[in-house]
Amino acid sequence: MRVHRNSLRGLCAASAATVIANFNALSEDQEPVSLVPVLYEPCSVELVTPSGKNLNPDNIVINNCALRVAILQLHAEIAELLGTEDFGLRVSGGFRYRDGKVHRSASNNSIVDESAEYSQHLVDEAADIVTKGVPFAVMEAARKKTPFAYGYFKLYEDGHYHVSFPRTATTKTLFERLNDRG
Repeated sequence: MRVHRNSLRGLCAASAATVIANFNALSEDQEPVSLVPVLYEPCSVELVTPSGKNLNPDNIVINNCALRVAILQLHAEIAELLGTEDFGLRVSGGFRYRDGKVHRSASNNSIVDESAEYSQHLVDEAADIVTKGVPFAVMEAARKKTPFAYGYFKLYEDGHYHVSFPRTATTKTLFERLNDRG
């Protein structure tokens, strides 16, 4: 399924257009080269649906415009599959940074236990999401219709989902830059 234009009202046009073009250009069996336009560029995309539902009430730090657009698209796909927007979807985790040997949340500086050494949260290509009223099968089906389709997807015991873009040459370059900084 293609990205819906109506789910992108009010978004940063250049970033949204890049994400949509890259995702829609894929054939069903083709993996993307990169779905990440330019990271850490100022982003005007708010995680608010066209109907006004705030998907990030805790102001979790997500700098990557493409990631914000993909989360909005995920919400739109779930709504389409359920036939309603009467469900909960909230961002619960976003960008992280290294502090010595630990990873910290950029949102509140708290240590994130059990964060993978090369977590895509470190390069702003992943988010954690909590849902309410969304069966796993619906979440899985919706994810497959978004730029998260080829990325890592997991439901953790505490009930949050991890969604990420696929690891690409861009991801590798970002991790190399991160490692060069120490």
